[in-house]
Amino acid sequence: MAAAATAAPGACHNAMLIPPASNPAETPPTVTGDRDDLTAATPTVSGPAGTELLTRFFGLLRISSDRYGKAFKDLQLEILPHLDDAGTRLEITVEVRAHREGGFSAEKRRIVSENAQVLKFEQADFEH
Repeated sequence: MAAAATAAPGACHNAMLIPPASNPAETPPTVTGDRDDLTAATPTVSGPAGTELLTRFFGLLRISSDRYGKAFKDLQLEILPHLDDAGTRLEITVEVRAHREGGFSAEKRRIVSENAQVLKFEQADFEH
């Protein structure tokens, strides 16, 4: 199992982005089992010479509030295109949390609530 790199929330990293390797001779995997649900049990997958293949990817990205535009752009350009292809079910979930000691004004609550509704948020609310 590969070790995951961790960093403090909001930390910035200088990272080299790696393009995918091109190997036209690669044998496509053989998949058996139920793949209708992302939460279902992992199907049995065999690759060349009966080797087991890794069939799922999970990533958690904490984004600094002062650079969220760049972080979303980098995610869109450097990760998602490599996962979003034929035969892959891609699920992306965005969770936003905001805390303001003095509370949010009525106008800000109205704007954010209306925009969340227009953007079809599954859940969006303000609380104490």
